[in-house]
Amino acid sequence: MREECKPFLYPECLKCSLNKIMGISGSIFDSIKKAAKILNKDGPVLIMGESGTGKELFAKSLHYSDCCKRKNHPFIAKNCGGIESSMLFNELFGHEKGAFTGALQNGKKGLFETAEGGTLFLDEIGDISLDMQVALLRAIEEKKHFRLGGTVERESDVRIIASTNKDIPRMVEEGRFRKDLFYRLNVYSLNITPIKDRKEDIIPLCFYFLKKLAIRDNVKVYSLTRNVMSAFVNYDWPGNVREMQNLLIREISYLPSEETILKNIPEELKTKQTSFTSYQEYFEESISDSLKERFLLKPLKVLEKEAIIAALKVCVGNRNQCCKILKISRNTLYRKIERYKISLNS
Repeated sequence: MREECKPFLYPECLKCSLNKIMGISGSIFDSIKKAAKILNKDGPVLIMGESGTGKELFAKSLHYSDCCKRKNHPFIAKNCGGIESSMLFNELFGHEKGAFTGALQNGKKGLFETAEGGTLFLDEIGDISLDMQVALLRAIEEKKHFRLGGTVERESDVRIIASTNKDIPRMVEEGRFRKDLFYRLNVYSLNITPIKDRKEDIIPLCFYFLKKLAIRDNVKVYSLTRNVMSAFVNYDWPGNVREMQNLLIREISYLPSEETILKNIPEELKTKQTSFTSYQEYFEESISDSLKERFLLKPLKVLEKEAIIAALKVCVGNRNQCCKILKISRNTLYRKIERYKISLNS
């Protein structure tokens, strides 16, 4: 069995917000397992991946995990892209009274102070200037900083999570990013694979978003035709998961009020339409094999319960698809759900 086909399952002890990250591919599962190992660590984390892959979702999952000692303190996010150094310095470290024309009467707290005890998420870290990199490096290393125009050194207890869609190691080689800051941020690292390289995640993600949209619009269910699913699977998704979600929101909004099935392929996806049959077979067979392998050594009762929970998660609650994966009838599925007291809303 191919490693990349393993489904998205969690050990019983992992009761945290990582469960909200949807996917069944080996690469996303590996990222989640790696993230799970650093939930209670306090060092900086560098998350790398293309725009729209879910880097902030991983950052929030690290912070709000049951295992994180900072979860009851603030999670502050700041996009560092396109901000000049002086303004970013003011945002991160704050300023004292009279520091510049227009400064606040009582000064201003920076985000390092606002996030005290919690997590400061710095998005697009690859866009900050070299001068700003120096100031940031000192604040992370020493856990101290000065406000703009200030003379009092202030301590800060925050966990830094940074993210970027740029090739930071290459920027280091080219002298556009400080090597010492890169090493300081890269204590723990996560690489999020783009959706085009984990095709098996596309359909589960689609149905996950459709379920959210159905709840939003107060309808029983939204669905896709096989041709539309085929187009989704074979599209490259340059905007990754964000593009997929926004496209579904748009297309569902265009449906007639009485319609809940997306039948027409969106224009940007039409050039990529191919047969869906082979993918469907690959999806069902690979997931079935994976479930068998993961639960092979467990007692029968534990195996059945965890396999059903896992299949429901993989299928985003779709009972028919769950029955196909487990190769059982719908009646058998409901009987075992009742026997093991499995919540259909989990």
